Amino acid sequence: MSNVLHALRHHRGWERRTVANRFAVLSRRIIGQTVTIDERKISDWENGHSYTPLDHQILEAVFETEFDPPGISTTDNLKPPTQATQYQTEELATRLEKTDISSSTINLLNIHTDQVCRRYSTDNGDILFAESNTWLEKTMPLLKQSMSPNVRRDLMVAIGWLTAITACLAYDRGDATLAETFRRNTHRLGWSADHAELQGWAKEIGAWMALTQGRPTDAVKFATAGQSIDGTACVAVQLAAQEARAWAQLGDRRASEAAMRKGNAKLRRLPIPANTNHHFVVDPAKADFYAVDCYRSLGLFDTAKEYALRVLQHSEKIDGTIDAPMRRSEALLTLGLVSAEEGDLDSAVAYGLSGLGDPRKCLPSLLNAANDLNKALLKHKKAHPARQWHEALHSVTQS
Repeated sequence: MSNVLHALRHHRGWERRTVANRFAVLSRRIIGQTVTIDERKISDWENGHSYTPLDHQILEAVFETEFDPPGISTTDNLKPPTQATQYQTEELATRLEKTDISSSTINLLNIHTDQVCRRYSTDNGDILFAESNTWLEKTMPLLKQSMSPNVRRDLMVAIGWLTAITACLAYDRGDATLAETFRRNTHRLGWSADHAELQGWAKEIGAWMALTQGRPTDAVKFATAGQSIDGTACVAVQLAAQEARAWAQLGDRRASEAAMRKGNAKLRRLPIPANTNHHFVVDPAKADFYAVDCYRSLGLFDTAKEYALRVLQHSEKIDGTIDAPMRRSEALLTLGLVSAEEGDLDSAVAYGLSGLGDPRKCLPSLLNAANDLNKALLKHKKAHPARQWHEALHSVTQS
């Protein structure tokens, strides 16, 4: 009978090389440096050879599921993908009240943060922010406690990821000052833990904020600095995309497309994620989303339209469920801009109203795209459809 690793790999239809590639990439997320293994090592593990607790932790990330250590013989013993159940949430709260800084507590915190990252794109942003901020208030004081260097580093990494997603949620709500505080804390924790990917994401968040605030030169600085910190993990792809968007805002098509090519080359070297809903995971569909923004900013509307239609296709499931509402909203606003440039006001406003309508919003990013459409519609502000658009945009801005 095969052990659990063999069962997991075959269940997903992966070769051992696929597991090795994912192990190398995801080790950066967990320990901040790349750990390389070969197919023989995986074969040894599948045949019952022991591995370290750290290897176990990385393997759980590779397969996106919890499982028991070596010795499991059937898939019946596989546990469902990690979820912050009500019991786990209550257990984490109890442990934090007792200032318990054991590996079990840190693992529960990681599970909770992972779920927030997976819920980020679809759940109510205000509720997610409140949850994350509450957990930060409970966990940050733990860093003042006495603990071993290894435990301290694990705790800093766990809190660093929570701080990073909370920064994003704060900025979605339009609170740039608070978001910047969380962003700086993410970088500080990543630097203290010598965790390159966390530092890279702190730079990426800074680039994103600069872009939506009309500071493309600062965004280039953030993006290039981040790529010098971490040039191999998925954050490097995102940093290249932000660099491309910044060059596009500056009107430099050549530099923008060069950055896009660089990001796509890095993306091709990464394993395809088993779950693309995680906010700190980059997939080909996200690359298309950033291309929309680049070509819209460059005024290349036919190309922007092509990518926007791709984003819509990626964002909607077969049953009509929207699993990437924020990407979809900005793609719709881009299609509205293209229609406005073509003189089709009815379609432009219809796309625009649909783009503003989803309750899950990143307000600064949404308004950035909406303002491009708004400028095009201002030429027709007396037309009834345009008036309807302006009223809807005013309502979103005021909220």
